Amino acid sequence: MTQTVCRLLSFLLLLLAAVFAFQRAQESEYIGIDFVQFHLTGLHVVHGGDPHVYSEKVRREILDRAWQDAKSDGIESKFYQAVNFRHERSWESYSSPFLYAVFGAGEKGTSHAYGRALNFYWIVCLGSTIIGFMTFGWVLRIPGCSMLLGAVILVWFSPLRIDMNVANVDQIQFGMVGVLAAILAVRGRQRVRRGIDQTDVRSQGDVAHLSAHHAECNGYFRRQFVAGVWLGLCLAFKPNLLWCGVMWLGPVAIGLWNKNQRHSVCDQHNQRQLIAAMIGGLLGGIMAVAFSTMWFPLHAWIEWIQAVRLLPDEIIQTHQGNFSPTYFIRSCGVPGWLTSLAGTVLASASIFVMLQRQRDRRAETSQETRSTDIAMWLAIGCQIHLLTSNLVWYQYCVLSLPAVLVLLRESVSAPSRSETLILSGILSWCLLLLGLQPVDEWLASAPNEHCLRCTISNGMLLVLVVTIPIRQRRNSLNRRE
Repeated sequence: MTQTVCRLLSFLLLLLAAVFAFQRAQESEYIGIDFVQFHLTGLHVVHGGDPHVYSEKVRREILDRAWQDAKSDGIESKFYQAVNFRHERSWESYSSPFLYAVFGAGEKGTSHAYGRALNFYWIVCLGSTIIGFMTFGWVLRIPGCSMLLGAVILVWFSPLRIDMNVANVDQIQFGMVGVLAAILAVRGRQRVRRGIDQTDVRSQGDVAHLSAHHAECNGYFRRQFVAGVWLGLCLAFKPNLLWCGVMWLGPVAIGLWNKNQRHSVCDQHNQRQLIAAMIGGLLGGIMAVAFSTMWFPLHAWIEWIQAVRLLPDEIIQTHQGNFSPTYFIRSCGVPGWLTSLAGTVLASASIFVMLQRQRDRRAETSQETRSTDIAMWLAIGCQIHLLTSNLVWYQYCVLSLPAVLVLLRESVSAPSRSETLILSGILSWCLLLLGLQPVDEWLASAPNEHCLRCTISNGMLLVLVVTIPIRQRRNSLNRRE
């Protein structure tokens, strides 16, 4: 009863913080300079405009039409201010056809309905953030702590506040990762329960456990398939979560080539897992492409890839808010081929360390540890993206939250108060480096300095997630939750 009341109060506080964040977004400076591009480009295509949105000609056409509408809308409107920002700089249509199709199909109005569309989009973003905190809290077995931290993040976390300001898709992607973790973690719970039942059955010499094992495997691979479909849709929407897929399936693929531990049953299990996930991912991608072809030609996807590859440096520099460590290093003269290896190196090192840890505790069968592993793999994928992508706008650091939640779980699971204090201090330090609004206003860091702060924080989070030991939560902490 106490746990239920605490979780309910935590959820109400999280919801109250979301309402506060929504009300704050009504201030005049929250104009949605990214959303205006998603919104108008989507409307342009859905309403029968030229689908070649990655050409300069069509970009200029969309911007000119928006500028004419904005001038008639009044200079005090958020629509005018957002379009004026783009008019003074550039119209940056570099998102996928699927993303533009989703935004266009989701809004049947015109540019004059911008304020209503922006408010609705903010609600979707905040709902996604709530989903992210609740799903990761459920997977990590810290629902109360997760929602309490979520309330703090919604009120003070600078990357989330900037994401609300520009109205990008980072909160939505945080929710996407949370849903993926929940899909993959469901099997951990059922697997453990069935494993206990099977132990009892085997001890009685009953062969019925074989059919139970097959039923478990069928359900497990169905979830792998569903997770693959979901990830395929997420990557087609925006490919930032690619490293999450690598960290999820990479260890499985490596297991198939590990001659020292080759076992026929394990091989079959890994093969089926990999095949189910890959077929699901392919189907998810096909679904996204099929949906976009309602308005875009198929070759629009090739045009999108070419546009991203030719992204001009003039609009993604560090002083403009691109806090990518690899871009900053490359701009200092380091060869591009060298920085391009950073993701592969980090992923390989992370997989090696994590697999070594899993081998050291091979006998561990608790559902808590299995679910925590899933959250950790996905958190590592997010951190690798933030540390190695060529484009990491400051608001992308919302994707640091999975790693923050994993570290929160370890701090509340620590066996001693001293370890709890140390881990809590490190977690607080990482959040301060990433950005908490009161501290950021006091520090007023220059972009280069802020980029360095984010790099140090994300690097610390990655190292900690990869190296901290997995512990089962103490009974006292379970009662406290």
